[in-house]
Amino acid sequence: MPNHTLQRTRRGASRLQSLRPVRRVAELGSLGVMRRALSIFTVALLIATSGCSYSLRKFNAPSQEKLQIQTVAATNYTVQIVGADKTETFSPAADGRVTLDVPRLPRGCDVHLFGLIKIEDGGPENVSAIHVLQGTNVVRKLSLTKLRKLPVDAESYHILVLK
Repeated sequence: MPNHTLQRTRRGASRLQSLRPVRRVAELGSLGVMRRALSIFTVALLIATSGCSYSLRKFNAPSQEKLQIQTVAATNYTVQIVGADKTETFSPAADGRVTLDVPRLPRGCDVHLFGLIKIEDGGPENVSAIHVLQGTNVVRKLSLTKLRKLPVDAESYHILVLK
């Protein structure tokens, strides 16, 4: 090894040895790597120790909904509402119209990711508690939300078309 290269190496080494230890680590560049590794470790630890949380929703207020079943023979159908305390059955008139007395429905749970981000809405309005039956067979399940999204006629009846 040439003499001038050896002198440069010795000078650099002696300069590092004369610096305080904290400054020596910072000059070597490993402090930034350590901070980044600590940040990644902290985030991974937070994700591993937290997860989904569930919160029980309140009951809905009893209400009244109007439904018109449009089909060839509407009297062959019945509408059942599975409530939290009881199940009620309604029979439509010959024109398919029926007024539903919606009882208190089963409550659901909201699901939150990390306690912050809402993943699922478990409100009673989203529970498929309204069953349209033909005999004993369920032909359609509706929630209050889906029922309210159906088209409405001039007399405020929600129109459900069955084939």
